[in-house]
Amino acid sequence: EVNLFCDGCSGQNKNSILPAMMLYTVQNSKNIEKISLRFFESFHGQSEGDSVHSTISNAVKRSGDVFVPSQLIPIFRLARNPPYEVHELQYTDFWNFKQFSKDLRILKTRQTNKGEYVNWTTFMEVFVEKNKQPKKCPYQIKFKTSHLQDEYRIIELKRQKMKIKGYSLEKLNKEPRKVDIAKYNDLVSL
Repeated sequence: EVNLFCDGCSGQNKNSILPAMMLYTVQNSKNIEKISLRFFESFHGQSEGDSVHSTISNAVKRSGDVFVPSQLIPIFRLARNPPYEVHELQYTDFWNFKQFSKDLRILKTRQTNKGEYVNWTTFMEVFVEKNKQPKKCPYQIKFKTSHLQDEYRIIELKRQKMKIKGYSLEKLNKEPRKVDIAKYNDLVSL
């Protein structure tokens, strides 16, 4: 079982992409049976991530001029004592879960299994679990709109022709992102 926590920013976190990612992970993982994502109450607290971002931001300001992205890695790592563990990612490390969410038609499902309207921005918890009989029972996304709720509401992804297990995800970028021509010309003019 995996329990995740994040802020309640609607644009970044309360969307159809994260539940799609959770469904993909739970269906394709050998060891994970359930994933829960809980959102913090808006304006009620600070996550550890906020503190990390603040520490790194201050370290970047103190470091002076940064000319290439590779200079950022040691700045991030040494932003505090003990040092942060930094994992450098490449463009090939990112997958297109937005397309997967569209293929699942998550946003086309506007009602719960009891006919209630679904408003993604009000979710306070999203829960998925491994579906061991996808042919008999539709994939489900369970959610709560309050941390005080006892029961989950259920979104059933009916009429699925695709299988989540073994779905071939696309890479988010097929090649490294190119520098905008205006930015390139500005850099060359230096």
